[in-house]
Amino acid sequence: MSDLGTAATTIDEERPEVVAQARQRSRRGISLEVAGLYVLCIGGALGIAVFGSIVSSLYRSNLDFGGVDVPATAAAEAEESLGAAVGAAAQVGGAEGASLVERAADAFTDAFSMTAVISAVIVVVAAYLVSRTFTTAKELEAELAGPLTGPSEPEVLGSGVSAAAAAAD
Repeated sequence: MSDLGTAATTIDEERPEVVAQARQRSRRGISLEVAGLYVLCIGGALGIAVFGSIVSSLYRSNLDFGGVDVPATAAAEAEESLGAAVGAAAQVGGAEGASLVERAADAFTDAFSMTAVISAVIVVVAAYLVSRTFTTAKELEAELAGPLTGPSEPEVLGSGVSAAAAAAD
């Protein structure tokens, strides 16, 4: 650790403008990382919500009580979730309860399997779209066009104040 501290001190003493530029870049990098984390969290939450809804819908549609003598209240409870089906099976008891758990487990497994296939198809389509959209030719074209013009200091979100001005306050 002392070597790193010595190197940082040497750089700081010899080239303060380089360190200042690096600090500005690191601030931008941190804000991009925070934005990336935000997008990741939102994407994860939306993915859970969407795929959870698909699993729930498929579970209910795949649940079949044909040939099993299950009371209507237990059947309605079992359609809510696998945990509720296990609870309903405990209330029913006997061979009917065991059959209810087995059928609910099969419906749940089928729902998750189908959702996995759906998500795999979405990933393949997304990968194809990314590979067609972000090509090497487009990357080279963007590099040749040069950097984007804009403010030299990043703005603090929504305030119209640059990061350097905000840090000075």
